Amino acid sequence: MADRIGYFELFAADLKQSAQFYHELFDWQLTESGPEYMMIKIDGGIGGGLFSGNEPGERIHCYIEVADIEARLAQITAAGGTVVTGKTLISEKYGYYALFRDPAGNLLGLVSAN
Repeated sequence: MADRIGYFELFAADLKQSAQFYHELFDWQLTESGPEYMMIKIDGGIGGGLFSGNEPGERIHCYIEVADIEARLAQITAAGGTVVTGKTLISEKYGYYALFRDPAGNLLGLVSAN
């Protein structure tokens, strides 16, 4: 079995704003787990957490698989995120990627076969 990401955490200056952002875009379920932490549940995916902090992390990138990168980037921009790198070909075998920042400044990626 290959190693897989088993959990991830994201910084959020405003927990409720970030929770709404991820719920609206990806239908992630977020529940409070104390005053400075929210648990993230993703159907069929890994779990994670959203925590209050002073600085967004950029050392670990999480890539979210989507059906249509360009459509999702438009949704991200409309929801208050910013596009860092638009849809870019990785290779014919591996498809495309894009990078974006959420409203808290976290850097994340999208991947898609098309």
